[in-house]
Amino acid sequence: GDIPDLIDDFVQAGLPVTLHSDGEPGRVSAAVGLALYRITQESLANIAKHAPTSKAQVDLAISPSVVVLSVVNALPVRVPDAPATCDGRGLPGMRQRVELLGGVLDAGRCSHGWSVRAEIPLNDPSPKTLRCPL
Repeated sequence: GDIPDLIDDFVQAGLPVTLHSDGEPGRVSAAVGLALYRITQESLANIAKHAPTSKAQVDLAISPSVVVLSVVNALPVRVPDAPATCDGRGLPGMRQRVELLGGVLDAGRCSHGWSVRAEIPLNDPSPKTLRCPL
């Protein structure tokens, strides 16, 4: 639920980023929500640092069984000597957050520029019925 405010903060700072979300945020646990927030924050901070004038798109899709977060930004036509990946702590940290929740994270160049995509399974929100033997 805090991701729209985070996006607004980056927009106010001058980063051209838009958000598209679909689904019920109430289906997301606090742990998954925090991971999504931090991944969005780190991704946008990287864009602001490395490609501050590129347009960015954040997509958040929440289904009954999985949440998918995608952050994509366009890269300049020519990026001289830009590595396909970086040696910083951002990507490994994002990957670790997602894997601890049973999900997967993919990051790297894509047809539209650079992409970070996290897919995290959601637990069944219905309460489990406990049976006690009498």
